Amino acid sequence: MPASSISYAAKSSIFVAVLLSLSFAADAAEDHAAHQALSPKQLAQEAVYAERCSTCHDAATGRTPSRTALLFVTPRIIERALTRGAMAPMADGMTGEQIHALAMHLSALPDRAPVSVPDACGNKFAASKGSNSWPSTSLNSDNTRFQPAAGIAAEDIANLDLAWVLAIPGGAAGSPVIHAGTLYISSGDGRILALDASTGCKRWEYEHGRIVRTLTVAPPKATGGAALAVFADDTGHGYALDAKTGQLRWKTAVEDHPLNRATGAPAVHDGLVFVTMSSIEDPLTHDPRHTCCTSRGSVTAIDAQSGEIAWKQFTVADAPREVAAASESGPARFSPAGGSIYTPLAIDAKRGLLYATTAEAYTDEDAIGAYSVIAMEMKTGARRWERQFLPEPEARDAECAAIGDTDCRNVFSMGTSVLIHRGERDLLLVGQKWGFIYALDPDDRGATVWSRRVARGGDMGGIMYGLADDGERVYVPISDMYAKAPERPGDLVALSPTDGSVIWRARQPNAVCSWGSDASCVGAQSAAPTAIPGVVFATSWDGFVRAHASDSGAIVWQFDTGRKFPAINGHAQGGQIAAYPVQVVDGYVYVTSGASSQARPGNALLVFRVAD
Repeated sequence: MPASSISYAAKSSIFVAVLLSLSFAADAAEDHAAHQALSPKQLAQEAVYAERCSTCHDAATGRTPSRTALLFVTPRIIERALTRGAMAPMADGMTGEQIHALAMHLSALPDRAPVSVPDACGNKFAASKGSNSWPSTSLNSDNTRFQPAAGIAAEDIANLDLAWVLAIPGGAAGSPVIHAGTLYISSGDGRILALDASTGCKRWEYEHGRIVRTLTVAPPKATGGAALAVFADDTGHGYALDAKTGQLRWKTAVEDHPLNRATGAPAVHDGLVFVTMSSIEDPLTHDPRHTCCTSRGSVTAIDAQSGEIAWKQFTVADAPREVAAASESGPARFSPAGGSIYTPLAIDAKRGLLYATTAEAYTDEDAIGAYSVIAMEMKTGARRWERQFLPEPEARDAECAAIGDTDCRNVFSMGTSVLIHRGERDLLLVGQKWGFIYALDPDDRGATVWSRRVARGGDMGGIMYGLADDGERVYVPISDMYAKAPERPGDLVALSPTDGSVIWRARQPNAVCSWGSDASCVGAQSAAPTAIPGVVFATSWDGFVRAHASDSGAIVWQFDTGRKFPAINGHAQGGQIAAYPVQVVDGYVYVTSGASSQARPGNALLVFRVAD
């Protein structure tokens, strides 16, 4: 909605109609309907919104929620974003009461009471250890998301049932990781919780007070010492905790740019912790008042034992330079910038390399290092090679015109981590928001072996976040969030890793959402899938998790997570599943519902196992 359009006071009835037509938050809608004429207090909050928020949210792009979408975000999530999250710079100078009042004004949802952490385990759980693990977002350093020893037979998947549910305090931030019988998860209220992986009781908690998406647990072999839980926050700090006790081992500042954020979990190898940086400058590129653009993606290597920085490499190697001086029409402009890394790195120990995938440039310069796969030497950070996947300007413009309403820069971002396929020959597989999958040769400077377009593409993909690989097939989730008829969002595609040929394409059922048939009820699949022998799990924006037969794509089990559940610590609310994969460890299946979602956030971690 353009900032220059009619005022919100004149649009209040439109927003009420939206609420009613979406059949969501009926009580809140009735309350808004009763107050279509804005009160003086509401008008005052509109003035605050217009001054601090409207530029980004009235003309929302990418992952920035629109003004309408904010109606469906809880006040506590908005308040957290304004106090210690991505929007904190916009709330500079506001008091806590003022921030709370603005959050209550923007949201149409009730201000739900916080939930407590689970009860402590006690001695009887202290020695509980699982035989397998899921220690990082992608399971392993190759990013395959294939669990060969799942503890569940394919023929038993249809009998999966809920074992227990956690109401994640403060909302779901990201997915858990599991190591040695302990589940580690970042809560939306600024804590790391270490829970018993089979029951959910608490072993320890660590309060960092920031926004942390997810973390990685590295064993002694990788750290050169004790097992560590490592993560990074929204202020550019990396942390290491003792994985057994939660004691802080070190906290290191790796980034001082105020708009840079860590979104991908760190990787750990051979005594080094690799922290990546993303940014929230992308939506601000549309604000003529913003001094644009100066943030760049980066990888920082930290000594796992001391916390000292070993090296740092920016994705866009050239530092931003002034390209336009400040004038009456606006502030100074800088370039190049961009190249965020928002997905996990791949670690290629065989070649001594790590692979990073990068997002768009923030200026028209098409900076080298954006839209790319970059191979860096693990010991030094030196670039070994890089490949940029950006079509020529004319082809780019034509493609964006065909897609429709889009921020054209975002369409060509690399959407997924690199997946290292280990077959007769090693291949690097990577997906792009444009809808292409590429297979690259790691021994020929990333030369393309094959490419295949499997999706229409767009700002939200195309292909997003990650792939899965069981050795025989590569599984590709399709988002196509804004597909227009006769095309539609969703689908899961299985490809041959050797030549990219399509083995099968599983059409998803039409989206049916617990919250009703509204604009947020779509079947897009952007979260990375998870594979086990005979089965691949995929999740959807409609809140469903589905298990598909690996050889055919047929759905063998599905479950709606987008609703309310009794939890071990109160009640949990599910939502969309938009970014994070399912974890499968020792017969348990872990599904996080409502993380990385603006339209339908939630706080549910659902844990399944085969019913006795």
